[in-house]
Amino acid sequence: MGSSTGNLLVDNALTLDKIFVKAKVLIATHCEDERIIKRNLEKIKSEKKELTAADHPIIRDEEACFESSFYAIQIAKKHNTRLHILHISTEKKYNSSAILYR
Repeated sequence: MGSSTGNLLVDNALTLDKIFVKAKVLIATHCEDERIIKRNLEKIKSEKKELTAADHPIIRDEEACFESSFYAIQIAKKHNTRLHILHISTEKKYNSSAILYR
């Protein structure tokens, strides 16, 4: 659910639904919304010549983390699937996870 997983990216809604419905084990996922990451990357590339490490939190921002995490929680609840979101890195992501996944 985030491209930092290399070639393991799964961002197709139908495929994700099938994975969550069939899972017999805990699903562990790194949640970052690929669409938001691509939008942020294009924006920053249009503003500067070279990317630096300082651009990372701008490209992979709080919104990208939150949207993907929120979606994963919704699918997990829908199918009663066990879910572990790797590294809750923002307060917004933590609060939504605590509230939504009860």
